[in-house]
Amino acid sequence: QITLELVSWKTVSDVTSDKKVIKKILKEGEGFERPNEGAVVKLKLIGKLQDGTVFFEKGRDNEEKLFEFKTDEEQVIDGLDKAVMTMKKGEAALLTIAPEYAFGSSESQQELAVIPSNSTVYYEVELVAFDKEKESWDMSTEEKIEAAGKKKEEGNVLFKAGKYARASKRYEKAVKYIEYDSSFSDEEKKLSKTLKIASLLNNAACKLKLKEYKDAEKLCTKVLDIESTNVKALYRRAQASIQLTDLDLAEIDIKKALEVDPDNREVKLEYRNLKEKVKEYNKKQAKFYGNMFSLTKNQRYRRNLWVLTTESVLAEYLFSMGLIIVSFMDYGKNCYLTTFTFTATSPYFMKAIRLDLSIRVGKKGSGKLGRNYGSMLRALGGEWRCGVSLSCDPGSLTQLFLLDSSTSGIIAVVQLGGGAGVDPGLDRI
Repeated sequence: QITLELVSWKTVSDVTSDKKVIKKILKEGEGFERPNEGAVVKLKLIGKLQDGTVFFEKGRDNEEKLFEFKTDEEQVIDGLDKAVMTMKKGEAALLTIAPEYAFGSSESQQELAVIPSNSTVYYEVELVAFDKEKESWDMSTEEKIEAAGKKKEEGNVLFKAGKYARASKRYEKAVKYIEYDSSFSDEEKKLSKTLKIASLLNNAACKLKLKEYKDAEKLCTKVLDIESTNVKALYRRAQASIQLTDLDLAEIDIKKALEVDPDNREVKLEYRNLKEKVKEYNKKQAKFYGNMFSLTKNQRYRRNLWVLTTESVLAEYLFSMGLIIVSFMDYGKNCYLTTFTFTATSPYFMKAIRLDLSIRVGKKGSGKLGRNYGSMLRALGGEWRCGVSLSCDPGSLTQLFLLDSSTSGIIAVVQLGGGAGVDPGLDRI
């Protein structure tokens, strides 16, 4: 009989969620507080290569010579910066940092040795002390406005240096300081409004550079909630909408911006760009739909007709006007609808509609999937879910086609809009 006794264990954590900065705790720290962004930290620190070569050492035998730096200021390698912000006072840990978070693909001369390119590095680190950057809830209103202004300026410097992700974080912090201004005086509210708008707009510019278009759109919308005629917000939201292929919304914003500032050169140029995008988009759509109809020319279709009912006020209105038709195409496979919901998602009445539907393919009631569709649908539990945004006006016809990717055949057609163009063979219920 063998008796095992657990003497100790070491906690290992993935700091960056991609297993490229690993922290193994050698000694637990005290309390629960950790350094925040902008904290000043003091460490005992030894840096080594894989073969044991020491390239950096400070504070191990002399606490008067501790290594000190400010977090989130690019004063140390990214992996060390991120790891230290997960530590408690008194905690000791071994860090394993991959090249992406260390010194990268270039050779680097350090105090005690040269680090070869693409090297994984190892740090023995103990967090002796730290002073956190003051949080907004610990500040007076005057301090909040001052801190917001400082973060905005730091963001501007980083933006000019092309460090858009870091700049974005500074602008976010600036807004956070002045997010709640109910206790501000009238003069302070004016200052905070100016700072908030500038920080949101600058952050939107960062998101456009980072190709995070949805975030850019949301930030511009926040500005427009504060100041509905802000030309920069309209212009940048239009830029984001163009990249997201929301061309109708982009046109609305650009036209509104030109109403406010008819001579704005940047907005005029973007309007030209939008017109080119619309032409290009229309050509692609014409070609796409042309190919689809040619594939199904001699096939039987629209065998089963469904008309939407919904709890949405907008959809009820469309239904009462006879403006919504859903039809299925039957190619010898039994296709039937299991779920259909229809809701409005835009402040523009009858302009943007969200359509969510679930299609089940196979013999009704058998629980089996059609042979040609089984592999495509099995991972989704036998359902094909599709969510799209459509533009719709009462006098026009918009169609959504659901395709079988294996045959390029049309499974179903959803039609939204007026009667023009609706197949006369379809009966309305």
